[in-house]
Amino acid sequence: MAVLIENQNNVFYAKGEINQLNAKILKMYIESQFRKFNRVILNINDVSKIDKSGISILTSLYYTSISRGKSFSIIGYGCKDIYDEFLLSA
Repeated sequence: MAVLIENQNNVFYAKGEINQLNAKILKMYIESQFRKFNRVILNINDVSKIDKSGISILTSLYYTSISRGKSFSIIGYGCKDIYDEFLLSA
C-alpha cells in the first residue's frame, strides 16, 4: 500500500503505510519541505502501519531537521512510540 501525503496549512497528513517500498520517497518529499519551511509537522493519525524501514526514515528525518536548524514534529496516534524509538537510537 502507498503512503499519500496531503498538505493542509503546513501540516502534512500521511495516509496508508510507511514501508520499505515508499519510505525513501517520503524522505525526499519531507526533505524538500525543509527547504521551504522552518517547521514541518507530519500527522500520522491515518497511517495504518510503519515498518522498520519507515521508522528508520523518520529517525533520519528527525536528525536531518536538527542538522539543518529546522523543526520536525510527528503528531497523531503512535507518535510517542516513534519518539521512544528516536531516543533508543540516539
